[in-house]
Amino acid sequence: LDVARSYLSRVNGQELTFRLVDGEIVDEETQNVWNPYGTSELGHLPVVANMDVMWFAWTAFFPNTELACSGC
Repeated sequence: LDVARSYLSRVNGQELTFRLVDGEIVDEETQNVWNPYGTSELGHLPVVANMDVMWFAWTAFFPNTELACSGC
């Protein structure tokens, strides 16, 4: 299943900006390649608290959830 992960874009006190370059996640500041788990040679990005659930389970607990779709 596809999942979304969320991280703070800061490592070792440095704010980072990410881009997808040739299928790889690269930060503009250091040009390091990051994996989907928030890890690179620089270290680990801090994980933002999240809840990994399937949509039907989410809507069972939060039935008033509204989705916003950009570009739909």
